[in-house]
Amino acid sequence: MRSAFAIALAVVFYWLAVLVTFALGTAAIGLISAAYRGLRLGAVPAFWAAYIITRPLGASAGDLLTAPRSSGGLGLNSTVVNVVFLGTIIVLVSYLSRSRVDQLDQAQ
Repeated sequence: MRSAFAIALAVVFYWLAVLVTFALGTAAIGLISAAYRGLRLGAVPAFWAAYIITRPLGASAGDLLTAPRSSGGLGLNSTVVNVVFLGTIIVLVSYLSRSRVDQLDQAQ
C-alpha cells in the first residue's frame, strides 16, 4: 500500500500535468489564431490545426468526468456524458446555422 504522501504527490503531479496541458493548448490556439489573421492562414488549415491541438483537452475533460471517484474523477456515467455533449453540440450548431451570428459581413 502506498503512503499518503506518495498518493498526494501523485495527485499534485497529475493536476500540474493537466494545468500545463491546458495552458499549452490555450497558447497553441492563440498562435493558430494569430497565424490565421496575420499570416493569412486559410480557414480550413486553421480549423484542422485547432482541432488536432484541442483533441487532448477534450479527452482530459472526458477522463475527468467519467473516471471513478476513487481515481480522482467525478464518476459520471460515460453514456450520459456523451449524450449531454452530443445534445450541446447539436443545439449550438443549430443555433449558429439559423442565426448566422458567426458569419462575417461580406461587405467589409
